[in-house]
Amino acid sequence: MKHFISLLLIIMPACIFGQNCPDNIGFEKGTLDNWVCLTGEIDRAGQISLAQGPPNDLHTLIEKGSTEVKDYFGDFPVSCPNGSKYSLKLNTGGNPSGRAVGVSYTFVVPNVQSDYSIIYNYAVVLENPPHDAFEQPQFTVKVFDVTANQYIDCGAFQFVASSNLPGFKESTVKREVYYKPWAPITLKLSAFKGKTIRLEFTVNDCARKGHFGYAYLDVNENCSEPITGNVFCAGSSVINLKAPYGFQAYKWYTEDFSTLLGTDNILQLSPLPPVGTKIVLEITPFPNQGCLDTLKTEIKGSSDPFNMVTVQSLSGCEATGVNLTAASVTTGSSPGISFTYFTDVSETEYLPSPEKLIKSGIYYIKGNNAAGCSETRPIGVTILNTPNVQITSPPVACIPGAVDLTVSAVTAGSSPGLSFSYWEDPAATKPLSTPAALTRTGTYYIKGTNSNNCSDVMPVMVTLSNPPAFSVSDIEACDAIALTDAASRSVRSAVTSTSFSYWLDAAGTTSPLTPGHIFKTTTSFYVKGTEPVGCAVMKPAKVTIHPLPVFKATDPLPATRPAVVDLTQTVPVSSSWVYSYWYDRTAVRPISAYQQVAKTGKYYVKAITPYACSLVDSVQVTIIDPPIIPPNAFSPNGDGINDTWLIPILQYYPECSVEVYNRAGHAVYKSSNGYSKPWDGIFEGKKLPVATYYYIIRLSSLHQPSSGSVTLLK
Repeated sequence: MKHFISLLLIIMPACIFGQNCPDNIGFEKGTLDNWVCLTGEIDRAGQISLAQGPPNDLHTLIEKGSTEVKDYFGDFPVSCPNGSKYSLKLNTGGNPSGRAVGVSYTFVVPNVQSDYSIIYNYAVVLENPPHDAFEQPQFTVKVFDVTANQYIDCGAFQFVASSNLPGFKESTVKREVYYKPWAPITLKLSAFKGKTIRLEFTVNDCARKGHFGYAYLDVNENCSEPITGNVFCAGSSVINLKAPYGFQAYKWYTEDFSTLLGTDNILQLSPLPPVGTKIVLEITPFPNQGCLDTLKTEIKGSSDPFNMVTVQSLSGCEATGVNLTAASVTTGSSPGISFTYFTDVSETEYLPSPEKLIKSGIYYIKGNNAAGCSETRPIGVTILNTPNVQITSPPVACIPGAVDLTVSAVTAGSSPGLSFSYWEDPAATKPLSTPAALTRTGTYYIKGTNSNNCSDVMPVMVTLSNPPAFSVSDIEACDAIALTDAASRSVRSAVTSTSFSYWLDAAGTTSPLTPGHIFKTTTSFYVKGTEPVGCAVMKPAKVTIHPLPVFKATDPLPATRPAVVDLTQTVPVSSSWVYSYWYDRTAVRPISAYQQVAKTGKYYVKAITPYACSLVDSVQVTIIDPPIIPPNAFSPNGDGINDTWLIPILQYYPECSVEVYNRAGHAVYKSSNGYSKPWDGIFEGKKLPVATYYYIIRLSSLHQPSSGSVTLLK
């Protein structure tokens, strides 16, 4: 099924003109004046309907800028490389929705020109879904003879999305998207003098509304003679004839077609042919993109001087590039020459930004004057590498200190051999007066320049802050001290945000001490306090290690009660420390009568030096208990002789207990916590009768009790 396009057009007056192209046919006004804008849709049967209306966001004029912008899918420039300022994008929208968009231009071919041609340029991007041909996205160009009410075949074509379209390539961004970069079509209209012609351009999405198509369009503003460069001026020695670019084949002939002169789009003739010589060019378009055409041009001469002078080569840095448009490049050339710039000798690709070239290569400068004389010259451009400037921001400095940007550590890692300068601004226009002593926080800039005078500017951050407020004191310790304990005793800080590290050198260049470090000898160390922003202060401290007293307590010989042990005799005499005596190793319970120890047990001797260094050793005291032999009788008759039951040795057992029972087993006497009041034979205020009584004596909880009998006499 074929596509059918219905157009609802409001007939506009055809553009009438003289020797020039139709008004604004190349969009050079930056508007769509004199163009008819069309918007519509494609239905499921493949029929396209378009209606005339004002320009909208589907008709986008693209102004050529200093930086080349490329198509997302095709990576070709969105501005036509024919040197014009404006191009048009026919865009069906961001999301495929079955839209169609178009433009048309109607004009009258002049009667007075012998040779008249229109060259239009197009680029196309079409998505290729697996649909029937009539459903596919497409781009259509038609030339309509309004006067004869019929379409003209040459210069008209239709691209329907497919994987085998001539001149199309598949996108590297997305599969099944095909694009054709900019290509020209020449419409030779000399046979249509006085007739009204309409150019029609249409692009559409697929009929199923899921796949897109869009196109770019531009029309050359030179309609009189498509071959340029046919004029030479005084002083010229060569002439370069240039045909429109983008055709499949070129054949230059003499006027009678007897001699083939060249097969490129540019024909160079030297020596100069006589004025009036006619040259014929046969151009062959790519298949289905126009008709075979024959163009003619006549060599003309001008008395205007034309002397084009260019430098042979230029070099520049990556950052700034090379400016081919600088006046110094063409100094010495004749006045009135205008220059254009190309990437190739065939002059098919314009330089998008000749004022800033950042890639080495051979480029071409073409000079033209008002008389039509031209010359193209190559110029070698070498782009020198930008130096590698590596910047490490310096450590934070503490007020009232300063930061030195000139130290090598700041630029370590940069390309060798660079010279450095220091600036307040990224454009390097305001030099720093004191880069070695900066006292203000901020971002500054370092410019590194190599021997080729290429440079790069990089920022560097300078930070100054108030120093951390803390104090350190020397400490003393006995035998050894862990770093954590030393730090807690030495460092005092009122804020918790300051972090501390500890070092053995004042510069802090060695590894910091670990928390498990042990000071075993008298040593100087350094405390580094660092604020969260990085400001750090190093302060010295000293740890003095005093020795422990070295002694050994000797267990005394066993003593038999009532003998006692003198603990002062268990340790060596020393003038370097003082002894004290304790019931416990932690030296909490002191022994008051340490020279009269009367109890078996382990005791402790603590030696302490004048530096409060101490050592505790234990001593084992053994007191032998003598046998307890109570009297077997006593006579509590008041005669002053044996009136109480006196038991020898019990006074040395303050924890002892004595119990006395009668024959019936009733207690008649009890004492505890010593036998300080001996039994006097009285029980409950009455004298006990003469009889034999029975006793139990317990010296302490550690002794076995002893028992026996005692007789109470009169």
